[in-house]
Amino acid sequence: MGGGGDEKCHQRECCIKRDLSGCWQCEGFPCHEGYFYDDAWKGLFIGLVRCVREVGTAKTSELIRSKMGKLVDNGNYRFKGEEEVGPLLLS
Repeated sequence: MGGGGDEKCHQRECCIKRDLSGCWQCEGFPCHEGYFYDDAWKGLFIGLVRCVREVGTAKTSELIRSKMGKLVDNGNYRFKGEEEVGPLLLS
């Protein structure tokens, strides 16, 4: 538990508090907090979490690396809807 990343990230703090490995385990997903609330990023993060729910964390990581490379520029996915993100990975 705990993961990496920004220690002040709402999603990270929430998962630690609820003893979850990630938002994909939360019954309240998607909430209206943190990245899921931010219009610029919510499509990307909701799409990624849905992908994890569908194929698991290892396969999602593999898909991200195979489709987007090792260095992902998340800026390319700003303001995209969740319906646009999933197909980028699962197609």
